[in-house]
Amino acid sequence: TFDQTSPNGILLFREASTILVTFGTRILQKTQFRDVYVEKYKGIGICLQMFSHSLHGNYTNFGVFELYSDSSLSKSMALALQMCLAIPLQELNAYLKALKPYYYFLELATRSHMSMV
Repeated sequence: TFDQTSPNGILLFREASTILVTFGTRILQKTQFRDVYVEKYKGIGICLQMFSHSLHGNYTNFGVFELYSDSSLSKSMALALQMCLAIPLQELNAYLKALKPYYYFLELATRSHMSMV
């Protein structure tokens, strides 16, 4: 575990943010899927789970990003919300196990980071 003041926590969050932005951008641009669960929803679920752990893990003080004009938090938060909005309600109900991180992320985002939502 990292202390909130540790630069390693900030670096870990920035790397997780980079992964989320890269995957999210590609998956949102893709329109044709042979198996929407395997190719889209499972990946979105894993990404949201990773990002939720990054937000909830107390690895960093998120005020640091705004203080140093680092856009990684705002970009990753925006893209995670776009991925959530790209999933129709029917699909959420159909793939509950894979998309459980969807609900966890929304809870964390609205509880701890409402100003960014």
